[in-house]
Amino acid sequence: MVVSVNNNKACKTVSNHKSNMKKEHQALQLHDFLPYKINMLSKKISHSLSLIYTTEFGITIPEFRILVWLSSHPNIYAKDLCRFTLMDKTQVSRVIHSLEKRSLLQRQADTNDQRSYQLFLTAKGETLIQEIIPKAIEWEEHLLTSLSPRQYMNLQNALEKLEAQLQALESRS
Repeated sequence: MVVSVNNNKACKTVSNHKSNMKKEHQALQLHDFLPYKINMLSKKISHSLSLIYTTEFGITIPEFRILVWLSSHPNIYAKDLCRFTLMDKTQVSRVIHSLEKRSLLQRQADTNDQRSYQLFLTAKGETLIQEIIPKAIEWEEHLLTSLSPRQYMNLQNALEKLEAQLQALESRS
């Protein structure tokens, strides 16, 4: 099955093919199911990238995500980290505790709400993330060598459209 982002006829062909498959039987071919393919690719990419910072710096995937968010959004709240990283409250709390224990981040009580804490990287945390980021960017560039600039742009456009459609579907629920 060939799909071209800019070719409406090919897109209709894929759509018709999937519709015909539905009529024939209700079996789901997981390897052709887009949510499954995206999820599997995401896990593979995340794992491959994590080998860089896990091996060299002892940072886990959730810790990496929190460190990156804090490096570009200082004084953020844990609840915001949950929203931005799609991690649950318990996981974010554990990661914050782990990073705080290793002196990579600090909490500061909110002056308006003593139950809330603003989070920011320590100098040690900033230094660490500034060592990791160039390696992560280099890894991403190497991954993307398999795509032409046009293919990369088409991929970005397709992902944005899927995200917008997903938001529209969720708003109906």
